[in-house]
Amino acid sequence: MTELIVLDLETTGLEPKTNSIIEIAAVLLNDGKVVDKFQTFIKPSKSNKISATVSTLTNIKSEDLVDAPAFSEIREQLIEFVGDRPVIGHNIGFDLDFLKASQINFTGEGLDTLELAYTILPKLKFYSLEYLAYFY
Repeated sequence: MTELIVLDLETTGLEPKTNSIIEIAAVLLNDGKVVDKFQTFIKPSKSNKISATVSTLTNIKSEDLVDAPAFSEIREQLIEFVGDRPVIGHNIGFDLDFLKASQINFTGEGLDTLELAYTILPKLKFYSLEYLAYFY
């Protein structure tokens, strides 16, 4: 039985010190099957205004976050959901850096699908998830 967490964050920008997490989505896979999900919007801690660029990229608007919990309200729930399982994501270092800035250091290994794609498909023109899905 192999359990893995696939994780993705949406943020207000690229810098963990000056930007906030606005959405967390994670699924628990057991032998490749989804067995549990964790998803929540997060009220931004640094600014309540979502820029037009971020809204376009994430499809999240400021009004979507009005009733969202603060990160501190879901922190322990996220830690419990992930546990010590390996955490997988596309450019996972970005997500883990934001979580570290929020005082979360998962004990499981971080596995990066972007690095994997660079390694096994070195001649691709693009490495976005959308392009990789198209490629396959």
